[in-house]
Amino acid sequence: QRPGWLLSYCKNTAAGLEGFYEAIGFDHCRKILYNRQIMKDAPNTENPTRGNRLNGPNRLIIGGLIVFTLIIYSNTLHVPFVFDDLSNIVERTDLHLRQLTIDTVLDTFTMGSGGEETLHRPVSNLSFALNFYIGGFNVTGYHLVNLAIHITTAIFLFKTLILILATRKNLYSENERLLIAGIAAMLWAIHPIQIQAVTYIVQRMASLAAMFYILGFWAWLRFRMSGNRRYGFLVISGLMAAMAILSKQNAVMFPVGILLLEWLVLSGMQQPEKPFRKGLVVVTVLAFGVAVIAVLSAYSIDVTTLFESYDNKPFTLTERLLTQPRVIFFHLYQILALMPEYYCIDHAFPKSTDLLTPTATLFAIIGIIAATGVAIGLRKRLPLVCFAVLFFLSHHAVESTFLPLQLVFEHRNYLPSLFLSLPVALAINRLLMFYAGRSRFIYYVIAMVTTCTFIFIGMCTHVRNYDWRSPETLWKDATRKYPDITRPYHNLGYYYQRQGAVQKALDTYEIALTKRDHDWKLKKILTLGNMARLYYQGQDYQRAEAALERAAALAEKVTGDADAIYKIKEKKYILLLSKIYGHTRPDLAGETIDRAVKFAKDPGSLAKLYNLKGMLALHRGEYEGARNAFLQTLRHDRDNATVDLNLGVTATFAGSFEKGRRHLAQFIADHPHHAPTYLYLAENRLLAGDPDTAADR
Repeated sequence: QRPGWLLSYCKNTAAGLEGFYEAIGFDHCRKILYNRQIMKDAPNTENPTRGNRLNGPNRLIIGGLIVFTLIIYSNTLHVPFVFDDLSNIVERTDLHLRQLTIDTVLDTFTMGSGGEETLHRPVSNLSFALNFYIGGFNVTGYHLVNLAIHITTAIFLFKTLILILATRKNLYSENERLLIAGIAAMLWAIHPIQIQAVTYIVQRMASLAAMFYILGFWAWLRFRMSGNRRYGFLVISGLMAAMAILSKQNAVMFPVGILLLEWLVLSGMQQPEKPFRKGLVVVTVLAFGVAVIAVLSAYSIDVTTLFESYDNKPFTLTERLLTQPRVIFFHLYQILALMPEYYCIDHAFPKSTDLLTPTATLFAIIGIIAATGVAIGLRKRLPLVCFAVLFFLSHHAVESTFLPLQLVFEHRNYLPSLFLSLPVALAINRLLMFYAGRSRFIYYVIAMVTTCTFIFIGMCTHVRNYDWRSPETLWKDATRKYPDITRPYHNLGYYYQRQGAVQKALDTYEIALTKRDHDWKLKKILTLGNMARLYYQGQDYQRAEAALERAAALAEKVTGDADAIYKIKEKKYILLLSKIYGHTRPDLAGETIDRAVKFAKDPGSLAKLYNLKGMLALHRGEYEGARNAFLQTLRHDRDNATVDLNLGVTATFAGSFEKGRRHLAQFIADHPHHAPTYLYLAENRLLAGDPDTAADR
């Protein structure tokens, strides 16, 4: 029995017990108990954050949390780069730090194409760049950082829950708070719904945002529960919120989370409020909101372009808004179902076209509204449960509303689900406390079932992680679970293509073309483009041309625009088609490029088109046309590394040997290890009648 509870009870007992106090020497006993720090968690203690310190039980729970999580994710340390890891890490040369300078670090903060760079999740990108700086493409280092982030988040979730429960200290003893917080943090950390944010390297963006978010939450609670004396925690809270948003934009919900915390949890905090505190809280939350808008504005989001992205999606804005309530209930089902069979890298989730198609759409919308209403209605009776429910629903607002994102991705639950296991932990604690003094048998049964549940959930997560051991196993798992959609087959074919298994890649791509699109209207154009590239590399130019012409016909069919293939971002299909025409129909190659130039908007695409035009002209011996095209390349991309080389070769073949020598010498000065350039320079000197210099080259 807790001495704090006993003393509190005795203080409020009838006056007839005063003699009992004197008989047992109450004051003396109380001093002894305080000196031994047994009563440091009593309801009338002055510092409610004291129970959050790392005493023995805290250390034991945190140690168990770390060890269990490491065991569960021990089979992920060698999972290779998959899916978006390639485009966001492997193929982004600006993240491949080889020296730490201000310029190279700042370069990791931005992302873009065609010379237009915008701020893009700088904290996450910098973490990837530092990973590369330390270990290159050794995936173990990336996974260790991801695990460290996940474990740190779980630890501070535990510490945050301790503080939240301390606001209801008359309801929960210190042991109960440790039990509830430990169960809730453990359930969150080991649940398979978190795999995509931990095992999937690039989704460090989601886990890093959640880590800084919970650190900011914890610091806010320390500030609020210390009587507004520790303003350092307020500063830390704001800094952590900014770091979270700069890791991933969904952390903009931080002020909303603070408002929910103030309204549902801290408003009932059982300690005297100072008169100025509520006003200070309001002003601070408003300041957080302004700061969030300021940080978010740094991303330079173009709302017009944002909604134009729906043109390339297989769903409209209205259809996405109608579908997302069903998606939220689907995620809740995944969280409850647990089994690895319900988790996948890609989900073929049917869209909602109206309120009754499918019928579940209307029920899902009603369910969301009802859950919100019930949580608001029961906020005084069940504040912690209502806080968990409203936190989950509100923090899905960024990625589950109007943004033109794919309909379903499991990592989007990482931040919203932070407190979702709290009601479960409260229920388990309630059962244990109820049967503690009534039936020891049932008490131990509940404890054993809880323990076995932890082990079962951990096993589910561990088993599901085996599907991530290679891109082949990951996408084969997706084709088994959703055999009627395109993307799993396309990505499996792309894996075979990268491995050099050309025929397996082509066969898998052919299967992909027979399936349905569910995430991108133009997805099969990418499949046809990859097939054309394989045919081109195998010098089967006729099949390559047929594949790209089929892609152009598909683009026209999907968009209703005869020039659609010319408008696709990066123009890589047109570039490849022009190269193919250079072998099959040279008269069409230049015409195709000129047509593409009319639709190209960004400097990067124009530079690539003019560079290819120059190469084709050079191949045909049209040296003046080649020179003009290469000069246009330089005009649109002044940092293009190959322009001096191309101009040097062009001038040499055109007979301007001295001009050619200068261009080639400049390229060698910038690229001293590029061997072919020395051969071009030697050829230049031979044609100029200087064999001695040619021999030196």
